Amino acid sequence: MVSEESKRLEKEILELEKQNLELSSLIEYFASQEYIEKEAREKLNLGKPGEKIVIMPQEQKNNEMLVNNEEEKEQDFKNAFLKWWKYFFGN
Repeated sequence: MVSEESKRLEKEILELEKQNLELSSLIEYFASQEYIEKEAREKLNLGKPGEKIVIMPQEQKNNEMLVNNEEEKEQDFKNAFLKWWKYFFGN
């Protein structure tokens, strides 16, 4: 009984040590210059001195989505209309 508890606790200790190492690695990565630079580029649109940042407009993508949504709505309306037509008037 005591040996079982001891084995369980040893296993738990090993798991916690493994988690601790993983967390230490993450902390080290998040503090690294590489991570800071990556986040600054992606989230803040910053660049290194001398670099030029190009931001592509999202308007076209949004317009395409609007067109697709309108087409889907129109198709849904047509499908609903046909179902009601068939319900009231048969084939």
